[in-house]
Amino acid sequence: MSKLQSTTQSGSPRIGMVSLGCPKNLVDSEKMLGTLALDGYALVSEPEGADFVIVNTCGFIESSRAESKEVIREMLDLKRAGKTLTVPANKSILETLAGAGIKVKTLCKEGVCGTCRVGLLGGRADHRDEVLTDEERERNIQVCVSRAVPGETLVLDL
Repeated sequence: MSKLQSTTQSGSPRIGMVSLGCPKNLVDSEKMLGTLALDGYALVSEPEGADFVIVNTCGFIESSRAESKEVIREMLDLKRAGKTLTVPANKSILETLAGAGIKVKTLCKEGVCGTCRVGLLGGRADHRDEVLTDEERERNIQVCVSRAVPGETLVLDL
C-alpha cells in the first residue's frame, strides 16, 4: 500500500488517496491527484486528515480485490470514528444527528416501532425504548428516545 505525499491548500475539501497494486496504479493515482490539485482541492498525505479518501486499485486480480475491500473497510471505520456530537438535555440523539446532517430512518419517534435502531459500538446507554430485547440492547440503541448513561460517551455505528 502506498500513501501518496501531497500538499495542503487551506479552505478546500481535503482529499486523501490510497494507491494499491502495481506501479501503473501509482502513476494513475498521481495523475488524479494532480487534476484534483489543479481544481483547488486540498491534498493530504494521511487518510485521517481527509474529508474524502479515494482508493485506487486493480480489479483484475482476486488478491487485489480482497486487499482493496479491506482498505475500504478501514477507511469506513476511520470515517465512522471521526464525528463527535454533544446531545443537549432538551434534544434526542436523533434530533442531534439530524442537525448534523446525519440521516437515520424513523417513524414513531416514541421508541415503539424499532425503525431508528442503530448499532451501539461502545458506551453504556440508558435504553428508553419498548422494542429492543436485553440482548439486542448490548449492541443497538433506539436513537429517538434512548440516551447515554450520565458521564458516558456512546459510540454509534451510523
